[in-house]
Amino acid sequence: MNIQDRINDVNKLGIFNSEEVKESEYNECVYSVLKSIEYYQIFHLTNSELYYLGEETENILNDADLIEDTEKGRIYCYN
Repeated sequence: MNIQDRINDVNKLGIFNSEEVKESEYNECVYSVLKSIEYYQIFHLTNSELYYLGEETENILNDADLIEDTEKGRIYCYN
């Protein structure tokens, strides 16, 4: 899944302005990182990435300020 597919998946939630979500230029992570006006980091994980997620990583991600399921995965938002 490319970055634009991930952005489109996030925008389908309807909680962000359609022009607001962008790829983070500071992405030095294994997972795709997006950003918005309100959230400086939005991790988008596909359903297959969630399946292989380790318990330690899952515990860290669950500390997010906003967690939403999308059509193709889940987002974890940090502000």
